[in-house]
Amino acid sequence: KREDKSKLSKEEIEQNVIEWCTFYRRNLDIFNEDYLEIKISQFQKQRINSWSDNEVQDTLASRGSAKSFDIGLFAIDMALLYSACNVLITSMTLNQSNLIIDEKIDKIFCTEGTRWSSPVRKDGWIRFKKDDNTGAKIVEFGNGSKIFAVNCGDSARGKRSQIVIVDECVLVKRKDFEEIISPTLEVRKFGGRTYGGADKFRKG
Repeated sequence: KREDKSKLSKEEIEQNVIEWCTFYRRNLDIFNEDYLEIKISQFQKQRINSWSDNEVQDTLASRGSAKSFDIGLFAIDMALLYSACNVLITSMTLNQSNLIIDEKIDKIFCTEGTRWSSPVRKDGWIRFKKDDNTGAKIVEFGNGSKIFAVNCGDSARGKRSQIVIVDECVLVKRKDFEEIISPTLEVRKFGGRTYGGADKFRKG
């Protein structure tokens, strides 16, 4: 095993990326602890891994069971491990959808000094924005991925996503979900892996 990455060829680096991505995608619990440096309880590991393992997953959770925490962490996992991936977070109101990004992704995982803060933010790979027209919160990643909030209503029409997370789904009308949110799903357009996402942000 080589210690000096500068001695690796481009092909070797690419192969390493493929192998580690595949391993982490199949083991989000390890990715969270090993790469993001975020440690969570066993039941949270099982819940997040089950979301990754199933195409459709319904989760019943009581208050205080870290549901929103896990949603935020799972969204980050998907955005980092799948480049050019759009993760849509929706609920009955935009404010509720924004809370996942504001209170969990930003203040808990991406604010330095918090208990579960991750060093990934320091690398410049994550940038927070707000849609000036709707007020929807957006998280952009250096690999082309994005997490964004919408309400389950007409303003979500025309959006495109590869992963949809519905918070408090029992409050969302089935008709709205099937006619507005579900049609946003499309196949991820993988254009190749990119490196140096932080440089992309610095260049604007």
